[in-house]
Amino acid sequence: MSVGVIPGPYLSDVLAQHEALTSLCEKLSKASFPESLLENIRQGQYRRLVLTGMGSSLFATYPTFRRMSETSVCTHQIETAELLTGFDSLYASDTLLVAVSQSGESAEIVQLLQRASEFGHIIGVTNNSESNLATRCNTVVDLAAGAESTVSCKTYLCTLAALHWMRTQLLCGSPLDAIQDILSAERAVAGYLSQWQDHVAAWMPLIDGVQSIFVTGRGDSLATALTGGLILKESTRQHAEGMSCAAFRHGQWKWLTRVCWSSSSRALVLRPH
Repeated sequence: MSVGVIPGPYLSDVLAQHEALTSLCEKLSKASFPESLLENIRQGQYRRLVLTGMGSSLFATYPTFRRMSETSVCTHQIETAELLTGFDSLYASDTLLVAVSQSGESAEIVQLLQRASEFGHIIGVTNNSESNLATRCNTVVDLAAGAESTVSCKTYLCTLAALHWMRTQLLCGSPLDAIQDILSAERAVAGYLSQWQDHVAAWMPLIDGVQSIFVTGRGDSLATALTGGLILKESTRQHAEGMSCAAFRHGQWKWLTRVCWSSSSRALVLRPH
C-alpha cells in the first residue's frame, strides 16, 4: 500500500467533519418530531420498528437497533435490497419505518417508497432535502452535512448523530440532551482533527507494506468497523474488511495467520473505540 496524504476535496471533507456536526446541531435545535407521532408511539400504535438503508447508511443504524431492541417495540434492521425481496408482514400500518440514505435517491430506497402507503409512518434520514426520500416520507431528518466529494465521511458521522437525536425522542428523552451529546462529540472530533498531521505521521510506519486491513468492533462500534472496512476499500482500492471481533477470531484470524506465515504479505487489524 502506498503511503501519503493526497490533498484535495476528500481531505477537506475529512477535516470538516466537526463543522458538519455543528451544522447538524444548528439544524436539529430548530427541528422537532411531530407530537402526534410521539404520542402514537407512547400509546403503542406501532408494534414494530424497521431500520433500513444500504452500505454505511444501514451500518449507522446499528446503535439505534441495539437501543430500541431493549424496548417493547419489535425492532428489525434490514438492508433495503433484502426488504424488497420479502418480509411482507412488515409492510403494515402498525410499522414505523426509518429509511436512511445519504442521497435519498438510491435505487432500493426509491423502489421501497413505491410502497410507502403501506407503512404507518416513515422517518427519512437524508442529506438531500429535495430527494425522493425527503419529499415522500412523513417526517424528514436533514443531515445538513453539506456535499460529499467522494466516499461518505461527514454524512456517516452526521447519520450516527441524527439517529441518536431521533432515538432519544422515540425513547421519551430530551432532544436538548441529545444535542449536547452531539456537541460533546463535535469537540472530541475537532480536537482529534486539529492534530491530524501527527496522527498521519504515527500511522505511516504501521501501514508501510500492508496489503490487507481488517477493522473489527463490538457493540455500537461495530457500525464504524463495518463502515471503516467499506470506505477504506472505496477510497484506497486496497483490500479491507469490517467485521465483528468475534467473527474475525472465528475464521479470518486463521486465514490471516496462514497467509502471513507463508508469504511476505502484511495485514493490519484495527479496532475502533
